[in-house]
Amino acid sequence: PDESMVMATPEEIDAMMELGTDAILGEDNGKKIYDFSKITVVYEMMAVSATGDNVIVMAEKPLLSNTNLEQYLDGFKKQTGGLISDSIEFSEPVDYTLGGQTFKKVEMSYSFSGVNISQIYLVKKQNDRFIGVIFTEMTEGSFDKIAAMFSAI
Repeated sequence: PDESMVMATPEEIDAMMELGTDAILGEDNGKKIYDFSKITVVYEMMAVSATGDNVIVMAEKPLLSNTNLEQYLDGFKKQTGGLISDSIEFSEPVDYTLGGQTFKKVEMSYSFSGVNISQIYLVKKQNDRFIGVIFTEMTEGSFDKIAAMFSAI
């Protein structure tokens, strides 16, 4: 990230996941070691700007392992649509490359308390997980700015 972004600490990431004791394998130098295979949603990274623009990298293990990307996105739209706003709009999925990886990109736009919000979801299936990079755009153009901070490893 550049100097406009603040990264979440490992402890803040763990708190977001509300990790239960059933996922703890043990401890090393006072740090808990988790069995991430038992965790449905694993947050890998979160960064936030002073204006509220943010990005989250996560991995989700679907309930059924043979769920394909189209089914996952369809379920996501149905679950998310009614929770956030009555006037939510989704774009059609398109291919998008981030950090040398190809994802399906879906944009979601809605208003909440008079504020227009755009969320961009980049999703791909990798082995038994869906990998998501979720951008919340509070200021116009922040998606492109934050996405440019990613590079291939």
